[in-house]
Amino acid sequence: MRKFWIVLLALGLVAAFSMPVWAAVDGKFSGSLRMRGWYDNNIKSLDKDKYTGAGASQFYDNRLRLQPTFKIAEGLALTVRFDALEKKWGQTLSSVAGGVDFNDSVNLERAYVNFKTKAGEGQIGYQTIKEWGTVFGNSASSAPRIKWTVPVGDLSLFGIIEKVTEDTTNVGKNIDSDRDRYQIGGVYKFKGGDVGMMIEMEKNAINRTAAATPYTRQYYTFNPYVKYKAGAFYLESEAYYTTGDYAKYEQGTTVPMPSDIKFEQKAFYLKANMDFAPMYAGALLAYGSGDDPDTADKMEGGLFADQGLNSAWNAALMLQSYEYRNQVGRRQGNATAAYRTSEYTDNTWFWQVYAGVKPMKELDIQLALSYSYADKKPKIAGVEFVSDKYGTELDLTATYKIYDNLSYMVGFGYLWVGDYYKGTDNTVVTGNDYLVMHQLMLSF
Repeated sequence: MRKFWIVLLALGLVAAFSMPVWAAVDGKFSGSLRMRGWYDNNIKSLDKDKYTGAGASQFYDNRLRLQPTFKIAEGLALTVRFDALEKKWGQTLSSVAGGVDFNDSVNLERAYVNFKTKAGEGQIGYQTIKEWGTVFGNSASSAPRIKWTVPVGDLSLFGIIEKVTEDTTNVGKNIDSDRDRYQIGGVYKFKGGDVGMMIEMEKNAINRTAAATPYTRQYYTFNPYVKYKAGAFYLESEAYYTTGDYAKYEQGTTVPMPSDIKFEQKAFYLKANMDFAPMYAGALLAYGSGDDPDTADKMEGGLFADQGLNSAWNAALMLQSYEYRNQVGRRQGNATAAYRTSEYTDNTWFWQVYAGVKPMKELDIQLALSYSYADKKPKIAGVEFVSDKYGTELDLTATYKIYDNLSYMVGFGYLWVGDYYKGTDNTVVTGNDYLVMHQLMLSF
């Protein structure tokens, strides 16, 4: 308790002496408070009467997000973001000696400086990453990096150095075992839209310290996108092509040394929408190549899982949804843990058609039909999966704006589970799943 009061007194003195300084700083405060209720009937997707563990789950979850931006001077700003109480209601916070673990209840995610010069704009510190092009592939996570942008008329050129992992256990041992990303690209804005291209090189050497089979993963990703709007019509598209080494082995204790594994991933996304006010309709397609189990020397999928892509894209309530996977869990079926499906668009074909109506400016009602299947059927111990079908999902959602900054959403989704979840055993009996959820979102 004595330590608590000393810290409190110190913070008070700092605030008092810094008041004249902060008075000269302009600020912008933004954030959100999100509260959701979930009921999922059968995430295991097996017949409840025949298999244990195939049951329902229900809970509430919560997240407070705050992002203040301080304008220090013209062209100079500091941005900070943290999330608090990102928990299920009633979930016990982890504890440390003397109380609750601060990092478990409050997560400081970002702190970076923005400054403009005649030579361009710099952005340095812990900042937003994996936000590029369309929503496809985006994850809106955070990492330390340096970004420099140079505007040239309607064209913006940029270069990025991003630190993913720093190996502090081998400092001074002359071993490069870090994980880094380097990106260059540009965005061109034109009447009605914009088009961009990013080239990324990732070097992942964290497994070089593995005693038995040390290896380095290094690959290049070419990532173009386009957005275009003409009247009531809107189109967006994005593509990924990755090539390089998935595993380039070095001599360890394993003899003979394993053969290198090449990396080649393809992914594609296309969405078209027509606005007939008060109605709208559209369709989308997403594809991510899957790994061919018969080519041991090549990895044809896995980029999205390797980089944690697509957590900002929730295409449906259950299929291709990070929020569903993060809160309810990965769909299991009869497959082993390695073959459970999630939001990552690896080994996936995903189709969707949707239509909606806005009978009043505060209300948006949408009906969506989605269908998804695997690009390649996996094999376990040489035995191929029974089917490539993930399933067909029908979603109905309604969002109502109570205030401009406060909205309430309720959604119902029904999933006709595909036979992919039988795994390699065709005698397994699958069971369909449905989800009921609602969300109260305050943004400011």
